[in-house]
Amino acid sequence: AKMKKITNHCIPLCMFFCMLLCESSAFAGNTKLHITTDKEKYNAAEIIQFQVFLLNPSAKINNTLFVELMDCNGNRLTKQMLPFSFNVSSGHIELPETGKAEFYLLYCYVNNTDSMECSSVKKVFIKNNNGAHPIRSMCHIFLKVEHL
Repeated sequence: AKMKKITNHCIPLCMFFCMLLCESSAFAGNTKLHITTDKEKYNAAEIIQFQVFLLNPSAKINNTLFVELMDCNGNRLTKQMLPFSFNVSSGHIELPETGKAEFYLLYCYVNNTDSMECSSVKKVFIKNNNGAHPIRSMCHIFLKVEHL
């Protein structure tokens, strides 16, 4: 009975540590981006204020952040290039006035001298928008975001 209790506690802990190890090795050179926004939900035509933090940058990394606002179908609505200052970049993007999107994607990435170093995506939800079809939109996102 005592062995069963120990095993029940060890298995979740082992799985947790395995997930941590797998996550850290999933990024080239362990470089990561973390996106924060001023709010979780926005109205149409509102301005998104955001900050992007560059964690563990490699020596070959470009000092430019690429930011794209994409709709639920993976269509790029706007693109910006912003500089990093002490591994932090900030900016703003205006949401479209019209549309029936339930959310938009704030897609950020950084290149190194050879290829894309790392990327991150944050969903930006729209208040009181009942016209979207979330399941169909999610299918398009998973199909398109992979080859951005």
